[in-house]
Amino acid sequence: MQNIGLKQQSGAVLAIGLIMLLLMTLIGLTGTRVTGLEERMAGNNNDRNLAFQAAESALRAGEAFLANTSPLPSFNNCTNGLYPNGGTGCASPNVSSTTAPMPPVWENIDWTANSVAYAGSLGISVSPRYIIELMPCRDANSDGDCSDAGVDQNVYRITARATGATADAVIMLQSILEIAV
Repeated sequence: MQNIGLKQQSGAVLAIGLIMLLLMTLIGLTGTRVTGLEERMAGNNNDRNLAFQAAESALRAGEAFLANTSPLPSFNNCTNGLYPNGGTGCASPNVSSTTAPMPPVWENIDWTANSVAYAGSLGISVSPRYIIELMPCRDANSDGDCSDAGVDQNVYRITARATGATADAVIMLQSILEIAV
């Protein structure tokens, strides 16, 4: 057995061991960060799914209101979530107008005051809400008057808005419903 003297040892094993320990620490820290990011992504996805389900419920409630209410209330005064198509004003739009179209109602209203709350959803921060718009008639002369066109159906656009467990996830859904008059 050969005896190696202290003068011949250079500490290479110690240096390699410290480098390996540093690499393992960096890998562990990176893994922790990735796991935290994945948990936040999963939470946000769950929050969005809650908001989507709540908006879907409110949308179905709006459709049920139209299908089960006879006669329908007036759409001319922008109350109870019922709007004529054509922006936040309550006057029916001039469909044959050449001016720029009014922005959609659902982009400009105060959703907390000018819509109908749906109370059937649980586990979300705010009750989902919906509005119903009476769409203008598209007849042959495009004057917006369905009575002279022989049209026997009204077209409605239902827009639902909901948040998830937090107010950060906002979902809006729309459906178009035709109802015979």
